Amino acid sequence: MHCTLQRSVRLAVICGLAFVVAFAAHSQETEDKEKGEGVVVEIGPTNEWVVRGGSSANAGAAVGLEVPVIKDWLEIELAGAALGTSGHTELGGALILKKPFELSESTEFMIGAGPKFTKTVSGPDQGTASGAEVDVDFMFWPRKDLGWYIQPDWSVVSKTGEQSVGITVGVLIRVP
Repeated sequence: MHCTLQRSVRLAVICGLAFVVAFAAHSQETEDKEKGEGVVVEIGPTNEWVVRGGSSANAGAAVGLEVPVIKDWLEIELAGAALGTSGHTELGGALILKKPFELSESTEFMIGAGPKFTKTVSGPDQGTASGAEVDVDFMFWPRKDLGWYIQPDWSVVSKTGEQSVGITVGVLIRVP
């Protein structure tokens, strides 16, 4: 439990730092805020808490690629994460279909859902599992090709019924 508290404190500090950096970058913004086009790379720390069917908390790193398919209507995100606790290590991936909403010239909101796959590579529950994930993204673009995001999510594992909530905060890099 002490380890989970430490991770939660670390996550809160990381979120706070991300907000401070984004605010500073936004207030110094002088270039045109025109939205760029291209693939978006997402990189950041992630945390996950099991809320039903288990009792673990996981922390790790996440990376994703977001590709626009139909402008202003559909984006596809291919994401992966490596999570660990003192009891096991888990590798996971998801293919999320998202609907984007532009809230302002520098702020986007997306909601999405799709299949999720995990492989527990160490610990007592080794094996693979599949399920579903629903997430929302808040993306902030203080610069045309560089920004930050916060992404809360909810997922369920079909085999066990385990449900979890998570949050990822990170950097966005738009590749034209």
